[in-house]
Amino acid sequence: MNKRKRKGFLVKVIESYKNYFSLDDIKSKVRGPNLNINRVTIYRNLKKLLAEGKIKEVVIGRNKIYYELVGSGLENNHHHHIICLSCRNIIDFKFGIFEFLLKIFEFFYNRIYHFKVKFHNLDFYGCCQKCYNKIN
Repeated sequence: MNKRKRKGFLVKVIESYKNYFSLDDIKSKVRGPNLNINRVTIYRNLKKLLAEGKIKEVVIGRNKIYYELVGSGLENNHHHHIICLSCRNIIDFKFGIFEFLLKIFEFFYNRIYHFKVKFHNLDFYGCCQKCYNKIN
């Protein structure tokens, strides 16, 4: 499989995900005797898709990277994440009043510190109800 076909195939695999996916998720979908797509190739193509703005990175903690497809639904709008530390489930959320408060913070950062905010990321980590019920 040549580079162009490989990238096209990987894009189709990525577009098949409805939620978040990792490099390992993709690797498990592209196994096969005729595919010949290794981790490095997947990683290189993910970086290209990031640079092209077709996917976004979601970093959980300090070392786990997930990706989300840009182009439909909530991911088109700025949103935040609630992440379960037990099962690693990622929930998107966008809350109007919360966004308004963040805009106020950005305004004060600009006025007080002369700092222009270009973007921000805000993720909440904890334990989802399902995992909490298992523990207690």
